[in-house]
Amino acid sequence: MADDTENFNGTDGDDLDTLTGWTTQEGTADSFEILSNTLSAANWTDRTLVTYIDRTSADCFIEAEFITFATNRRGSYLVLRAVDKLNWVGIRMHGTGSSGVRLVSCIAGTLDDTHVQTQGAANDVYRVEAVGSDFELFVNGVSKGSATIAGASTTELSGGVVMFTNTVGSTSWIDSLTFGELGGGGGLSVPIAAYHYNHSLRA
Repeated sequence: MADDTENFNGTDGDDLDTLTGWTTQEGTADSFEILSNTLSAANWTDRTLVTYIDRTSADCFIEAEFITFATNRRGSYLVLRAVDKLNWVGIRMHGTGSSGVRLVSCIAGTLDDTHVQTQGAANDVYRVEAVGSDFELFVNGVSKGSATIAGASTTELSGGVVMFTNTVGSTSWIDSLTFGELGGGGGLSVPIAAYHYNHSLRA
């Protein structure tokens, strides 16, 4: 299955699920909105999961260019293996410090952001790969660490974005996003990450 890339080209104020391939699975549709051809975490009513086109393999990746680092983005997550709004693994934009971006799991509603932490910087491309129970965080195609996460789904095909807490604002969050599958099997794949960083988002 080919990778799918979203550049959020739409009308300002439109809900994310008005774009092709996006579906609000739980929560409220207006949680995520289009803003100047980017994605904004705009409104808070309830915990919300909006998914992109499902993969055909659970060994997959999701990546995005984060363009605004602010404390009002801490409640929104880029996720994969998204069973529902309370069960997923993903990336949290926490700030611009040495632990500004974090590999996070949510299992039965319990968050754990201690798996991998790395420097946060605007306009970098952040990516999480999933193979079995192993998850790895990349920045601009470079691995920053991995973790085996007990309790995370090993079969779920959904990914997208989650709003988990009431930390929103009217600024842009993500410029572009790619959801794809890993090839070859047999482990986490630095070469594949580097390939997609150089080709997928900028295609």
